[in-house]
Amino acid sequence: MKFAVLDTDVGRRTSLVRDLSQIGYSIPIACIPELERHWPASAILLVHEEGGLLQDALRCLSRMTDWIPILAYAERPCSRQVVRALTAGALSFLDLPLDVRELEEQILSGKCEARTAARQARAKFDAIRRISELTPRELEVFQLLMTGMSSKEIARALGLSPRTVEVFRANILAKLDVRNAVAAARLGFEAGYASQLTTAA
Repeated sequence: MKFAVLDTDVGRRTSLVRDLSQIGYSIPIACIPELERHWPASAILLVHEEGGLLQDALRCLSRMTDWIPILAYAERPCSRQVVRALTAGALSFLDLPLDVRELEEQILSGKCEARTAARQARAKFDAIRRISELTPRELEVFQLLMTGMSSKEIARALGLSPRTVEVFRANILAKLDVRNAVAAARLGFEAGYASQLTTAA
């Protein structure tokens, strides 16, 4: 098994690399630029969940051709940390000190699932990234577009003219790099906007 350990703390990083040597080969990585320079293709990336490091790693991964599974870890993580990491795209969250044999069993039993989940995580992260580029008003139009509303219905709901909504719609499709409203809605579902719409309703 091949691992890459992304952690800004040299002591913790060294300790984890040593522990992982029981079940495979590990590459220590201190920062995002180093991750980009020495891309660990076909490895499992372990990222310490701290100060946006996981988000930075996901942004880095989104630019690469090979998307690899990501496992977040921390000492005594709180539930908010775990939820944030899993929502962002981590496949699992590990507690330190690491039980390497348990990790080995998890990886071996779910190897195929991990690849599928990694592809899904990449699609979700890419969708979230593209949608985050919308302005607040474009996001409002986009969310109503996802419900299947026509431009006229959206115009009535937001107190805009249908022509203005058409302009917003064209801008949204261009920013999301999709051809039509169906593809835009699919992107919204990949990003998790469907659950937000259900909650709002």
